[in-house]
Amino acid sequence: MAIVRWLASKLANKAISGLLLLAATAVYLIFLINGTNVFYEQGQFQLLETENEASVKTITRAKQITEANLIECRNEKEHFQQTNTTLRKKLEECERQHDAAGLSVEETNMLKHVREYMHSQRAFFEYVTAVLRDTPYPGIENYTRYSVARLGLMPIDGVQPLVPEFGVVVNDVTSFRYPISIPPCQEGNRSVFIAIISAPGNFNKREMIRQTWLNHLEDVHEERLLRVAGYGFVIGLTENNETQKAIEEESHLNGDIIQIEMSDFYRNLSLKVAGLLNWLNGNCFKVDFVLKVDDDVYVNVRNLVHFLEAHHPSNHSIFGLGAGNLFPARWGQWNITVEEWPWSQYPPYFFGPAVLIPGNTVLPLLAACQTTPMMPFDDVYLTGMCTEKAGITVLKSFNSTSVLAMGLPGIPTACHVHHYIAWTTVSGNHMNNSHASTNDFYRNETQCILPDESSGTNRTVDPTEFVHFSFY
Repeated sequence: MAIVRWLASKLANKAISGLLLLAATAVYLIFLINGTNVFYEQGQFQLLETENEASVKTITRAKQITEANLIECRNEKEHFQQTNTTLRKKLEECERQHDAAGLSVEETNMLKHVREYMHSQRAFFEYVTAVLRDTPYPGIENYTRYSVARLGLMPIDGVQPLVPEFGVVVNDVTSFRYPISIPPCQEGNRSVFIAIISAPGNFNKREMIRQTWLNHLEDVHEERLLRVAGYGFVIGLTENNETQKAIEEESHLNGDIIQIEMSDFYRNLSLKVAGLLNWLNGNCFKVDFVLKVDDDVYVNVRNLVHFLEAHHPSNHSIFGLGAGNLFPARWGQWNITVEEWPWSQYPPYFFGPAVLIPGNTVLPLLAACQTTPMMPFDDVYLTGMCTEKAGITVLKSFNSTSVLAMGLPGIPTACHVHHYIAWTTVSGNHMNNSHASTNDFYRNETQCILPDESSGTNRTVDPTEFVHFSFY
């Protein structure tokens, strides 16, 4: 209990109450929703008059001291700063310590003040959330202000921002460790690195990809149609020792695993993508393009070549299939709470299974991850929010061709193969059928017949003809 006693003694001298901390949060959020006059709607939330500079500094310093000492109430993990644990979790740890051993009256009073602060903060954010609910998305800067205040995030000491004008560092995304990795990218013209997002236990999916479209990738590389800078399956950590041992054996056999030292679960994918960007920034900084795909996606490598021929070099844009539904779900697999996201829609973003990222956007995207509080869905976070922070243009597929297709039949047609760079599959059979359909089309064993606008008749597509991909 030495930590808690030290905490109490440090804070007792400062006489910092929960209400003072709440006031500091209020000052921050008044700036967030300035212009809506929300704090003038109810007199009870007219919390503060204009403070002089010395008072603001005192409040800010007091909050920093409280945060720093409460952090020490936790049994921290090595990479605590990656998760930016909130004050709520720190308080829970203090309460567990309180239950395990007796505290002095002074220590008990200190915890009481913290509980009162948490209760006040909860009431305050319930009010703010109710006011912001179903209002339009306010832009990345206001999202950042809101989330920093809601989560109690503090600037991370000792970590330099990659792009200082993006703001202070709230996520340490440049200190990842990689227990398993692959060699750095090879250099070359029209080079591409393919990052396949996988999960630790998805051994069969990874092997299926090795036996199907990755073979085509090696073919176009040998034919000098495309310079493959590298490829790798990107996974996080597993708590299962047997699974980890199998992953190490898989890596030794195939040499294509990039393991990031972070917990691997669905709602942590934004952190996983940040870990990938950090690896790319350190190992593939000269690559022309990165194709990020999920491990249930089939890639038509020939069409990837056509895309790269037409879009080299890039113009600081990313490419993908625009998501049609921008409304946040409040239930189901993709639910997000009103407190996490009170607004009525997401910013425009891409569906996540396949996205083409120019190499010159990797660093600004990583810098955006460093300074933007994370949210659970990596497609919204990376292609909607971080692109906005970094000033990267989002170019969406249109017309009959596309970077990504979803919901194709169990046996894709020759015209599906002709039109798409990648498509999602729902099973191993679907992946195998996609590979067979692709082989048949390029061997001219099946035909894609399309209307010929110039003659008004139908024409049979030549499998070798160039495919143009349109974006807006």
